[in-house]
Amino acid sequence: MAHLAILFDNLDAKRAELEAKAVTFFAEAVTNDGGSLAGWRWAYFSDPDGIVLELVEEVFRRDQDRRAGAAAYWATRKG
Repeated sequence: MAHLAILFDNLDAKRAELEAKAVTFFAEAVTNDGGSLAGWRWAYFSDPDGIVLELVEEVFRRDQDRRAGAAAYWATRKG
């Protein structure tokens, strides 16, 4: 699915702001509960032209944290 993702520090606040302007989201925000993206959240909606947009809130901002999270996840998958 082609779409544009936009990073925000507070997905809930941005979603509330957009809903107050009559933006309708496809579903409730999704929180990833496992893997290297554990804790990341996202929600999809479309603009007036039908272009799909995604709000994203990420847990890890620093590369070293992202790598450590991914390594911890993959360590549970070995063996």
